[in-house]
Amino acid sequence: MATEVRGATRVSKVVPIIDPSPSPRNSLSKQKVDDFPEEAEVALKGGSWVTTIRKLSALANSEGFNDHYRNLFDNNEASYLRWKKVFDKLFLFGEEDLIAVVTRGILSSVDLSRLRALEELCSPTFFNDSGLLVAVRRRILEVLQQNRLRQQLASQPTPTVVLQIPQEIVPIPEPDDGTKSSKKQQLDIAKKMEPAMFLEDSPPVQVMAVDEEILDACAALGVACSKDRQFEQARLYYKFALDGYEAKLGKNSAKGLKVEYSLVCCSCESKHVMTEKLEMLVQKMEEVLGKEHVVTLEALNTYGARLDNLGKYELARHALEKCMASQERVLGPHHTKTLMTVCNLGLVYKHLQMYDNALELYERDLADCERLLGKDHPSTLMTIENIGNLKMDGMKEFKEAELYYERALRGYKSQLGKYHECTMKCVKNFKSCLKASNNAERLDKLKDEYPS
Repeated sequence: MATEVRGATRVSKVVPIIDPSPSPRNSLSKQKVDDFPEEAEVALKGGSWVTTIRKLSALANSEGFNDHYRNLFDNNEASYLRWKKVFDKLFLFGEEDLIAVVTRGILSSVDLSRLRALEELCSPTFFNDSGLLVAVRRRILEVLQQNRLRQQLASQPTPTVVLQIPQEIVPIPEPDDGTKSSKKQQLDIAKKMEPAMFLEDSPPVQVMAVDEEILDACAALGVACSKDRQFEQARLYYKFALDGYEAKLGKNSAKGLKVEYSLVCCSCESKHVMTEKLEMLVQKMEEVLGKEHVVTLEALNTYGARLDNLGKYELARHALEKCMASQERVLGPHHTKTLMTVCNLGLVYKHLQMYDNALELYERDLADCERLLGKDHPSTLMTIENIGNLKMDGMKEFKEAELYYERALRGYKSQLGKYHECTMKCVKNFKSCLKASNNAERLDKLKDEYPS
């Protein structure tokens, strides 16, 4: 039986080793190389970011670029312009050997505008690079924190600031007045009080309320860490954001409940426990936020997916059909969150042997992914693979399934790499299909390429 791909767990990309050495030709105005985060360097070395950007940079500001992307999005001008706007803002195009340097420069800067653009480019809507997304969001949080410290220092005669940000999460920035803070002294104080950041020789006489923007950055960084499977870090960020939202916005705010939902998803080891907690949380959200609030619907989608994992298919079907209908009204039928529910409901229909219904949803998801994300986006490839799984496991149309697996595998190798986990999962499913269809010739070729 094929290994399935669920909409709630869209792929995270990984990028090739690059030369991180700075280039003398880099002229980024706000770059501070000494502040370049070590974690970001690791992210840049870890995956396909630079390779992808290099492929695109060769087409920059040329007729070839325009033709390539208009073709990729089937001449959908809105989707094409959305991509080009982000690239133009980042100035990522140019000579290929500058791509890594420019990316490093953005991650080393304090320019929130370009950091936000880079964050968007790393998001699931674009390249879905979870490792780099963690680095970008961590840098955004650091910059916001430093800006707030400067504002506080400028407004007070003495630096007597206490920020309620966990010390084990965010590095302590040094003040700009030439003094150096003693980390040992801070640790000693922290043992006696709640986690905080202190400036040297200044007793914590005042507790500053953390900006909501900083709490938002903490929550966003928790999401990125969770996607990158850094669950312990994710829980720390979520917990801090949740405490901050409750203190600043009150209990049961929309932002607080969303973080509570995220915390449940990355904290429960048992599927049964998670499903029970999600059920209670969805009920709470429906009462507090409303049945068609976007946060409620996001939690309802995940709850339906968890029911499906437990084999409770009819309950899952009811939850996901309800969720999809509401998302279509609130968000629209082509929104990415709606499409995740569409994909999850397709899996439920497959498990209920409602194959025609499942195929209809998968084909809808595929058409929208191709139009909004592009034909070779990892999320598009996942949907293609899911159709192959349906054709093989359910409909027993092995020859057609082979075509979908072939296309998905070709895309995975190109976009994610030959041995990425998604590529290898597709190879496993493809081999099963070839065995079922008795296509010995193609199976031998695949085994030669992937012996294990």
